[in-house]
Amino acid sequence: MFVIRHNFSNVSLSLDTLSQDNSQLSQYSNLTDDDRFMYKADVKSISEISDLTSSEEITCVTVGTTTMFFVGKQGWYYDGCTKCTKKADVKDGPFTCKCGTYNKTYKLDIKVCHQHGSGRFVFWDRQCADIIGISAYELKNQMLAEGEDDPKAFPLSLDELLARTMALRIKVQPSYNQSSVIRLSEDPNLIKKVLDQIGMFELVDQNLLFLLS
Repeated sequence: MFVIRHNFSNVSLSLDTLSQDNSQLSQYSNLTDDDRFMYKADVKSISEISDLTSSEEITCVTVGTTTMFFVGKQGWYYDGCTKCTKKADVKDGPFTCKCGTYNKTYKLDIKVCHQHGSGRFVFWDRQCADIIGISAYELKNQMLAEGEDDPKAFPLSLDELLARTMALRIKVQPSYNQSSVIRLSEDPNLIKKVLDQIGMFELVDQNLLFLLS
């Protein structure tokens, strides 16, 4: 009898959890695209994101302008799986997915600036391909056809990623010492919405400093 009660208790707890999950999913599905972009994220300036010291992952929304590339050991691409995202958790070294599928995939470290602040953000395959209009595989093949096989040689097509002002949804990943771009948008209305919130928070901080001084 006691065992049965214990099992019913677990079932009840599972149903409560499922109900909460369904409620959150329903709430998310009713949001506008802009609200989904900012869902459960902290709005912060580029400077604030760069100054974060927490060891925990945090999702932020910010606005900045892309200004320059950082050239790493692997250049502007890596061999990543076209079916899954396991490579996103690998920092260095060659990669062969267990499913046997891989291809040239964009991974670019880009300096992003806003006002007096700057940060280094990782732009991944989907965001880069959408802006450039060509896959990393095709771009690499073009370079090879032109006799260029240095992975650190950046093709001119990548410049399409620079000098662009964007709203960015960022996952700050201290364990990998990087901040990854989850989503981006060049919609001026969303950019203004984020900037307005950043400005509001900065004004509150200034007022607090004034009161404490």
